[in-house]
Amino acid sequence: DDIYIDLETKTETTREEADKFIYKSFIRSMNDQRYITALQAACQEPFMVLLGDPGSGKSTFVRRLAGWLAAAQLKEAEPPVGFNDADLLPVLIQLRDLAARLDPVALDAMPGDKRARVLEQTAAQQIKDDLETLGVKEFYNSLMETLQSGNCFLVLDGLDEVPEAKRACVRETVMVLLQQRISRVIVTCSMRSYNGAAVLQRFKDYTLKPFNGEQIKKFINNRYALKVRNRQL
Repeated sequence: DDIYIDLETKTETTREEADKFIYKSFIRSMNDQRYITALQAACQEPFMVLLGDPGSGKSTFVRRLAGWLAAAQLKEAEPPVGFNDADLLPVLIQLRDLAARLDPVALDAMPGDKRARVLEQTAAQQIKDDLETLGVKEFYNSLMETLQSGNCFLVLDGLDEVPEAKRACVRETVMVLLQQRISRVIVTCSMRSYNGAAVLQRFKDYTLKPFNGEQIKKFINNRYALKVRNRQL
């Protein structure tokens, strides 16, 4: 939080809409343009794909947002301004890990109902293993109940890191999970990889803008100020 810089998308908005959000970094251009921030997009889109170049901050943003919502539920922080579903449980799945469990050839041989069950079970096993890695495996049953109720914010990170041969399976897994009436989903992917089998129906996509000079300067200043405070310099 000490060094984080709010990310802007390439989608333009009005000044009036922009000013509704406190957490923003709208940079005024010569023609007074305003752009929707990643946070604003996440607030207004229940099903969203966040696109950007490698290293543009996609994963950092969704992890920060998930952590922010978790802190809000723990009464350790105020929820993001404009996010009307702050009571949702954030659930993060790294898609490259999920894809490693999927066998497209075996799945293609299954009838539709069994295929859907296997995909749902695969996602559940991924969540279970992630919780065990984090040392909180006892939370699994409660988390799955919340997931099945739909009262969660599902974060699916790194669609571009999924091998192309498995992207159709991953997309189908996402659609199976949505049958649980999940309230909100955000997916991250690089711009060049979001095509063909990777494209998700019902999802609105936003593309991140690169940092401008002012944002770069602010990030550097924040980072070095933090190092000074921590006596690392």
